[in-house]
Amino acid sequence: MFKSCFRLKFNVSNCKKLTSSFNKFHREINTKANNMLETKLITGKNDIKSIVDDIDTIISDCDGVTWIEKRPIEGAADFFKKMRSMGKRIVFATNNSTKSRESLLVKLNSLGFESTIDEVMVTSFATAIALGKLSFTGKVFCLGSPVLRADIESAGFNVVPPSSQINEDEEEAKLFNGDGIDYHAIPFDPDVSAVVIGMTYKVSAIKLIKACTYISRVSPDLIMSTNTDFSFPGPKGVVIPGTGSYVQLIENVTKRKMFSIGKPNKTFFECIRHIHPTVNPDRTMVIGDRCDTDIAFGYNNGFKYKLLVGTGVNSLADVKQFADDKLEDLVPSHFAPSLNDLNLYLSD
Repeated sequence: MFKSCFRLKFNVSNCKKLTSSFNKFHREINTKANNMLETKLITGKNDIKSIVDDIDTIISDCDGVTWIEKRPIEGAADFFKKMRSMGKRIVFATNNSTKSRESLLVKLNSLGFESTIDEVMVTSFATAIALGKLSFTGKVFCLGSPVLRADIESAGFNVVPPSSQINEDEEEAKLFNGDGIDYHAIPFDPDVSAVVIGMTYKVSAIKLIKACTYISRVSPDLIMSTNTDFSFPGPKGVVIPGTGSYVQLIENVTKRKMFSIGKPNKTFFECIRHIHPTVNPDRTMVIGDRCDTDIAFGYNNGFKYKLLVGTGVNSLADVKQFADDKLEDLVPSHFAPSLNDLNLYLSD
């Protein structure tokens, strides 16, 4: 009886210790998780100085960070000039596949950013780099802008339709009869072995039919999209569908998943390193206005700092919701209302 009571006392004592240890471990895990989901507001000189001293490279989005449409965002150009003067490498990286690096550079400089071609990365150019690393023969069907088609051609590929073709609408009009589209008359090139989907302002039923048909025929490894953004910033109250809207449509129809090049994927960072091989993620900050592309891009590539600015798609209220939902890769490490706010702290 004495031995049994002793064993019972001993076991209860051990249980209390185990419970105490477990609770302590649980509190530590919760603390770490909460810390991982905290966003620090940049509210003074010391906040931004500690970041600037700890980075060599800034990778910044464009739409919603530097400008909205043709209107520059106040203070953005000055911020990047200050960063360059402090020896920081700047990369303007956008999921926009309708502009070439050269045309984006023209826009940057017309708005006072004083950039160079080495500072510019767009998904049209990145897609051409990615295609060049694949082993295949045949043509590339491209549902996208003439810029995207031209960049793919510059990488040595034959594109369907070629970038020089400017009468697509006229050719498509011939395929309509009194009952609708003459599906039997739609031309398909038997030499197409890869498909690229990018942003276009001239998407049509016939282009979607061609995209879906080619995707059903080629290898799954040779199907890609420039990006999967469902929308992008526009005038207040106007919703502008992005590439992701019809990427999802095509994927739903074909039951085949596309490989995406742009943010938030690692491939886009590999393309940046194609130009800047010495970029160190541990000393890099990404700046963006959209959490599911820019901030997730930072997490996917191990960037030390992920800064969200409130001049575009996502707000601090969105961030709180992401944190509540435990969506860690959508929660920025830092937030500022705008780049102009950082200028105020940098000028103190």
